[in-house]
Amino acid sequence: MKDKSRSVSAEEERARVRAAALVPGRRSAPLMPLLSSPEIGQYEVLYPLAAGGMASIHVARRLGLSGFERLVALKVVHPHLIQDDEEFVHMFLDEARLAASIHHPNVGEVLEVGEEQGLYYMVSELVLGHDLRGLVRRLAESGQRLSADLVAHLVSEVGRGLHAAHEVKGADGAVLNLVHRDVTPRNILLSYDGAVKLIDFGVAQARGRHTQSTVSTIKGKAGFVSPEAIRGEVLDRRSDIFSLGVVLYWLLTQTYPFLGRGQVDWIPKVLSGSFRRPREINPGIPPELEAVVLRAMALRADDRYATAAQMSDDLDAFIGARRCRDLGKQLSVLVQERFALELLEHEERLRIARGLPSTAAPPQKIVVRDRLQRTPMGVEVVAVGPDERRRVRWHGLIGVAAGVAATMLLTFFVLPLRENHLLPRSFGSPPVANIEVEVIGVPADALLLLDGRPVKSGTMMLPGDGAKHTFELQLDSIRVTRELLATSNTTVDFSNAF
Repeated sequence: MKDKSRSVSAEEERARVRAAALVPGRRSAPLMPLLSSPEIGQYEVLYPLAAGGMASIHVARRLGLSGFERLVALKVVHPHLIQDDEEFVHMFLDEARLAASIHHPNVGEVLEVGEEQGLYYMVSELVLGHDLRGLVRRLAESGQRLSADLVAHLVSEVGRGLHAAHEVKGADGAVLNLVHRDVTPRNILLSYDGAVKLIDFGVAQARGRHTQSTVSTIKGKAGFVSPEAIRGEVLDRRSDIFSLGVVLYWLLTQTYPFLGRGQVDWIPKVLSGSFRRPREINPGIPPELEAVVLRAMALRADDRYATAAQMSDDLDAFIGARRCRDLGKQLSVLVQERFALELLEHEERLRIARGLPSTAAPPQKIVVRDRLQRTPMGVEVVAVGPDERRRVRWHGLIGVAAGVAATMLLTFFVLPLRENHLLPRSFGSPPVANIEVEVIGVPADALLLLDGRPVKSGTMMLPGDGAKHTFELQLDSIRVTRELLATSNTTVDFSNAF
């Protein structure tokens, strides 16, 4: 433990922190002037991830024997809140205790809570990605939206995590009657790996919690709060189910059910259950999903789903009837595509924090060995060299004729034409057929890019629209490029690239 008696000026402290930033693994220190040390408890702070009015969140790591390393998210409460409000400390500890008691893949896991030199911190699993609201906004910038299948998948996953929270028990073995009270798009995290996580139990209500708000205080985000929460009644899990129904409504319609300017407008609408049905806004919304919305958002709690698991069951039945597959993989690809720069920034920051050299400088291209790719048209596409051109060879008139025939058969009879994970603004637009592309032979320490965006090797889905796509493999100073036309299932092989 460091000596608490020694006092230093603010300028001396900032100078010490800046000096510490020069040490490998301490590069985030200049961005954390409020922290007395780049080490908190057993964790080394690497770099800041986010900051809010109550706390800052950092990427940190815990080191162990034989090079063991675990990356975590470290949430540190702002020191002035601790000094000015003792009740806030109890709220923070309550949140940590409740979240730590929930163990489910769809809930952000809390690993530890602690105090170091007056700083209170919470250690959670590191979920690299973005919240649901950010993804929807990023898609809207290009006039796109999530497909109905992916919407159902996302909300079903949240429902599974929410049910686990509702079922959590205390030390006495009795159910805690936990109510999250803030189920909103901002508290739904989507990871680069395709995981869906419900987070932030800061305002949750539960039996035995030290801090309980008064009935006159409405907890939760405007427009997502249940009628009984507004009336100040005793809440149960069905209040969260109402909020999850609002999330589903918002994803399907791209609008809020209770619009208004302040509480004077939206509260009466919530209390009366007055909102437009989703299919009135967009007739292309599947009626099965509208039925789930209307039941979840029923005015009377008794008319809603009894549990979040029941709601997830109906959503899973919708997905199963449409024979959707690999929705988690589609979500992973989508998050990586839309937040590719953020992913690269994290990887670069992590390298610097670990004391490794930066990879920012682009290496020189080299001539690569030809690797042929066949298409239904009989075209062979070879690897790209320094001239940035791809060479195409035709296999004669017979090959061309056979390719045309194959393309017609694929277009009209063979391709099932699964729905893409992105849709234009209308659900009624015809889906684009997907193709499967398997990428093999990628070294573990290499960076794989698809059209300039980082992806993982293995099987991925691309729209089968005939567009040209480029895979680029980067390893040290080497660049190897493969091109393909998105017309049929294919394999991209980098086994003989080096």
